[in-house]
Amino acid sequence: MDYASLLNGFVIPVQGMMLLVAVYMYRLVSEEVQYRQSILFPDIVNIQYQRIFSILLNHVIFMGTTLLIGLLGLFLYYQNQEIPWSTFQLDVVKHALIFYFLPLILAALWGINCALMFGKRKTGMLALFLVWVLIGPLNTEFFSDYFYKGGFEGIRSLLFIGPIQPGHVHAQLSGFLGNEALFIKNLLHILLQCVFLFLLVGQWNLRASKRTLTVVFSILGLGVLVFVSPLALANNQLSFDRSFDSDLSKHYKPPYTFVPEQDALDYKIQKMNLNMVQETNALRVEADMLMKVSQKQSISLSLWHEYDVNAVIVNNRKVKFKRQGDFISFPISSDSSTTNVTVRYDIKNSPYFALTKDIWYLPATLNWYPVRQSQPINRLGVETLDLVGDRQRMTDVKISGDIPKDIITNLKRQGERSLVGRVAGVTMMQGNIKVYEYEEHEIVTDVSWSMPQTYWQSVQKTLEQTNAVVQRTFDKQTVVPKKIILVSPNEERNSYLDDAHLLLQIGTTLRLDQSLSEVVATYVPGILWSNSSSEVKVQPKWKVFNAAFSYWIQTELKLEPIEVDPFFLQQSNLDMKEVERWIKEFMDYDHKQQLILLKKWYSELNETEK
Repeated sequence: MDYASLLNGFVIPVQGMMLLVAVYMYRLVSEEVQYRQSILFPDIVNIQYQRIFSILLNHVIFMGTTLLIGLLGLFLYYQNQEIPWSTFQLDVVKHALIFYFLPLILAALWGINCALMFGKRKTGMLALFLVWVLIGPLNTEFFSDYFYKGGFEGIRSLLFIGPIQPGHVHAQLSGFLGNEALFIKNLLHILLQCVFLFLLVGQWNLRASKRTLTVVFSILGLGVLVFVSPLALANNQLSFDRSFDSDLSKHYKPPYTFVPEQDALDYKIQKMNLNMVQETNALRVEADMLMKVSQKQSISLSLWHEYDVNAVIVNNRKVKFKRQGDFISFPISSDSSTTNVTVRYDIKNSPYFALTKDIWYLPATLNWYPVRQSQPINRLGVETLDLVGDRQRMTDVKISGDIPKDIITNLKRQGERSLVGRVAGVTMMQGNIKVYEYEEHEIVTDVSWSMPQTYWQSVQKTLEQTNAVVQRTFDKQTVVPKKIILVSPNEERNSYLDDAHLLLQIGTTLRLDQSLSEVVATYVPGILWSNSSSEVKVQPKWKVFNAAFSYWIQTELKLEPIEVDPFFLQQSNLDMKEVERWIKEFMDYDHKQQLILLKKWYSELNETEK
């Protein structure tokens, strides 16, 4: 239910409006340049300042009123969709102020300053057009290679005032793009143009001393802007940014950097203690593990490749380690059957898994702490995020340290600074989310969603019907837990189920009660494979089976079935011919024969896991 997507791409017409506003102001003010040599009375500078101020004031009032009317209409629509009043509406206002209102004020100043510099000469219009292209909100699109190769942080961030991706201005959990730094950056651009305006008009003074004073004050103003500019360097646009899919696909291009030998996985993690210290856009973590190790040479742990490992300690002694993609390999030796291993690493803010002061996204499907796993964490040969996790074994987990009070997790709180539980995967989530108590469930959604009573009854019925089909088909009994998390910041389609919570990430833009087939397709892997190994999940047939079984259940429940299309199964090109053959075999059978084939495939996949 992506009601926030109504504003996606709206910055594109704003870019066009900026050019219209700038040209209008240019034509309105350019006449003044012709009067400079003919008007001799001493108050001409003050008169010109007053006239430009009144023009800008009228422009601000008109733009503000127009924007306010548009926001009121949008809020009435949200109210009609039963979206409760929350920080979501405030985020909309902030977003509109930063990306719509302030750029239109800036465009007016561009037009005025170009008129004062060039008058009616054609070069003035050319200069105005170049400024619009170079600094306008879409310059990240026009010069994408420059920004993506050099980065968006540091001094480069002063060169753009719009969103990095005009078609993606909102993400679940993090909300609309827009923070104090982005506001300050737009304000700095406006103040810079005001300094230029003050300097240009000040040169109309008849006395040289006053012209010199104007230059001095302009230089002082520029100095103040330079001093304040570091406050504008931070931005929140790198969270849940799909433009980094190409980097992800390059990292997970087959063959992978490193895959551990079976001997390196001959251990079991019995206990896991995580101590967390919050830093700026990062968590400093110390993972203390009690292991039962069978061999005494070396072992490999799995940890998301973007997290920097600082040290590995075995039985209180630092050891050398190798960081190879998603894996950490290090020697281990112990005289006893149990070994203490400590891994110190940093969880930093990243495009897919945000971690800032206010936003945490660490789902149970991600290896955000060290685990035993034989396969890379993302599927190889695909172009988007498609996590692969090994959740066969339950572990006693204790997390302590800087834990937000309102954290959403599948662990139990033990005091103010600790969480405990026996789980196979841990979810920790914080941000623009809302928790609803609806009937016997605790439903966690993004603040932009409608209230659960508008859709949940149909969804719960579909989940329970799916559970019933799975039970009579594969003799696997499942109960929908009390806590259900519906947040999908990366628009991922994934699910994870344990006794404490259901992570149901459907990634649809429609209301859930209008996309029940999608609910089934997302829920099926969570029911059947949440506690499975990574070996079975990388099998080409695994994706085909899930899609085919979802199709069969949708048909059984008389829902509109989603066709099993190889294009949407995210398989590498090496496996596509075999995938297409399996799909054709399934689709050629009738409903009863399909079930027989599905049981055969399910048995084969379980054999792979063994």
